Order: sequence, then C-alpha cells, then structure tokens
Amino acid sequence: MKRAPVRWIKEYTNALLATKKRMKSAREVAAFTGIHETQIGKFLRKTDGWVDKDTFERLCRLKEFKKLSVSVMAGDENMTDNEKILLKLFRKLPEGTQKEKILELMKMVSL
Repeated sequence: MKRAPVRWIKEYTNALLATKKRMKSAREVAAFTGIHETQIGKFLRKTDGWVDKDTFERLCRLKEFKKLSVSVMAGDENMTDNEKILLKLFRKLPEGTQKEKILELMKMVSL
C-alpha cells in the first residue's frame, strides 16, 4: 500500500546539499540511502513539491536531515492555528481518503 507523500521544502534541499558536500558526491549519497543517483540529483534542484514517503524516510537516515527541527520536518512552522487543525484532522483520515482529497484539491486548484 502506497503511503501519503511528504511535502518537499527548501530546507530539505539545503540538508541534501550539505550531505553531498560532506560525502563528496551524489553517488555516495545514493549509495548510503539506496535512492538512485539521478533521483538524488533531482532532489538537489528541488525547492517545492511532493516526495514519496518511503523515499523521504530513506533521506531521514542522513544526519543532516536528523538535525532539522521537528517543526520543519512536520512542515508546519508557518501555519496558522486553523491550518494546523485542518492538517491534524487530515492526518487522521485513512491513507486512501487522504490521497483522494489531495487529488480533489489539486483538480480544484488547476481549474
């Protein structure tokens, strides 16, 4: 069963850039995380969007990702109280329903 994606933010790109610098290459990062090197390259240029949760959890093995604050990892540092309540309620929905709602919202936004 596919799990809900994770919202990618600039802080993740910065953490991955720091990892690449520490490990000396994207190939080394790929070898450590088990994520294909071309995907690592895409993440290094990514500033926004969504990432598969399983892939994101592999990135969380990196010490640079572990250093990010819990609020950044949750992605709610700039949310209003109402947005935080909605997110909390959304996370209580079954995964299939979450995916359906995301697709519905994406369709509404693209109209």
